[in-house]
Amino acid sequence: MSTVSLEERILKLEDLEAIRDLTARYASAVNKGWNGKEIDVTAMPSIYAKDA
Repeated sequence: MSTVSLEERILKLEDLEAIRDLTARYASAVNKGWNGKEIDVTAMPSIYAKDA
């Protein structure tokens, strides 16, 4: 059994939460058609990396 420190476990949880947050922001920005919603092009720069 591998020993993982509490700090490593917390870092992994924070990373997973950041991925969930990014996924939700992306989905919200590109979701089109529901209740008249359009693509939010102004949100795109905050979703992608500057060098993407």
